[in-house]
Amino acid sequence: MSTAKLPPARARRWGGSLTIVLVALLFSGPGILGAVNSARSRGLPPVLYETAAGLVLSVVFAWGFLWVCYRPGRRLVRTMTEANPDLTVVPFYSSDDFITSIKELTGIALASSALPSGAFLVLVDAGKKFELWRWHGHGPERVARLAWSDVTSVDVGQIAHLVITDRAVILTLKVGDSTLPIPISPQARRPMRLRPLNDEGFMTVLAHCQERMRAA
Repeated sequence: MSTAKLPPARARRWGGSLTIVLVALLFSGPGILGAVNSARSRGLPPVLYETAAGLVLSVVFAWGFLWVCYRPGRRLVRTMTEANPDLTVVPFYSSDDFITSIKELTGIALASSALPSGAFLVLVDAGKKFELWRWHGHGPERVARLAWSDVTSVDVGQIAHLVITDRAVILTLKVGDSTLPIPISPQARRPMRLRPLNDEGFMTVLAHCQERMRAA
């Protein structure tokens, strides 16, 4: 597959994003009304200072929110990469399909991908098998150890997560009478958060999984 045929790394559903913005405006409504009243009673200059301070605090709050939300994912990637320096470690976004498949495969109920503790996992390629790990409590926990020989196909697809859609490598497993999708939406670790891999990085992960399936 050429990179020209790949779906976008990330697409946003603006309807959902607009809902979030409207909710934020709803909660900030009292502050806006207060600024308007202040403008009427004290004049324009004080309001400018208050508005600037409000914007700065909003930016600080937003970055702090991102730092907290992505912290489990960053810690998981760092810990597993340091523990497996000679193995391929791929961080990825969770999804409803992934959670459903893991539940059927192992009986483990993963946290919702909408929660910081459930949003990210890692795939560790351990040779003939691959392992899937999450951050649980104060450290990594393995949720599945699967054989590459059980993978019947490796395709390109997408996963939905809140108001975004990320592209994914879809591993289809044949286990007993069940055929289950394991969507792996590969991410790159950044100082603040995790972001979808670029086209080259995504193709590298896709080719790696296809090679493992063929060699199994």
